[in-house]
Amino acid sequence: MSKTSSFLILIGIVMLFAPMSGYAEEVDGLAVVEQCYYKYWGEDQRTNLEFTMRNKAGKVTKRRSYVRFWKDYRGEGDLVSKLMLFTTGPPEYAGNNLLRTTYTLESRKPPELWIYIKKLQSVSRLSVREEDNLNWGLNSEDLTIRQVNEDTHSLLDVEEGTGHTVYKVKSVPIVESSSYGKIISYFEKQDSWDDCALSGREYYDKKGRLIKKAAFSWQKVDDAWVYDAIVITIERQSDEKFPEKKKLHKDTDIIVITYQFTEPHVNVGLKDKDFSKRSLRRRIR
Repeated sequence: MSKTSSFLILIGIVMLFAPMSGYAEEVDGLAVVEQCYYKYWGEDQRTNLEFTMRNKAGKVTKRRSYVRFWKDYRGEGDLVSKLMLFTTGPPEYAGNNLLRTTYTLESRKPPELWIYIKKLQSVSRLSVREEDNLNWGLNSEDLTIRQVNEDTHSLLDVEEGTGHTVYKVKSVPIVESSSYGKIISYFEKQDSWDDCALSGREYYDKKGRLIKKAAFSWQKVDDAWVYDAIVITIERQSDEKFPEKKKLHKDTDIIVITYQFTEPHVNVGLKDKDFSKRSLRRRIR
């Protein structure tokens, strides 16, 4: 699979390709999502995860290390998946862990998000608004696989380049609890649909404002698809952060967040007990 650097420039490259009108293949947004997004990820995954935040000058302002557990429930017991993040560093943050449980739309159950704060020795449930304030760049909604019926999908464009094709798809969340009003995804296909994968996304709020952009790269482990890296770019106008200083601050505050996934393992036999609120209190190295 391609490495992070090639995907960082993908969204800019697609603008150079031929327009959709010259493309012969008949596909729609749903078909592209089903072919390019829903891969074989294994029954479960365990990876190390390095989180890095940089400011406009490129200086690291925040760094965290995690062990990531993920398990696919395939709708059994109304469950779609469970995600656990165990904080391993820096030492003063080790043990602060997060659990997200995602349910099927048919169950009408909203996602559950729980966090354990070691200093307080307490497990608390978070709302979507509270999670957004954690400054992770991607919230847990982004780190789980979206259900195909969670959004309506429409194909906006197909652009061909040398040896590959990029599909631009708009997805509008159906559930009101989603953090977004729409998501624009870019899927890159090489020789066949088998190697087509998500390469970029633009996230918009419910007022249509661009919140952030993300570039994705992948690695394969025993035929299972696992994230290699996710790089998020957030541009915030200083006027939005400091409205009282509107005349003094007209520049843009740029934040770049990188999630680097290493030492991936699939089908390791994770159990339901590994994703319980009780397991939030565990400390994993």
